[in-house]
Amino acid sequence: MKRLYSYDNYEGDKGIIIADSWEEAVALYKEQYPYREVAETNGQYWNGGCFIEEIDFVTEESRLYTTYEW
Repeated sequence: MKRLYSYDNYEGDKGIIIADSWEEAVALYKEQYPYREVAETNGQYWNGGCFIEEIDFVTEESRLYTTYEW
């Protein structure tokens, strides 16, 4: 089953990735942003990194997915 991931990078780009695994999501992200580090800490993020977060499994039904909550 496919999974939904959300990304948010240091320069403000945000989006979603649909992939079979975390590794595939990171590889797809790196195709578009090859020099951006996937951050594990706020320091890495603010040093030009990107957060990628697994949101949920993708289902066949119409549905709203909340990717970021403030």
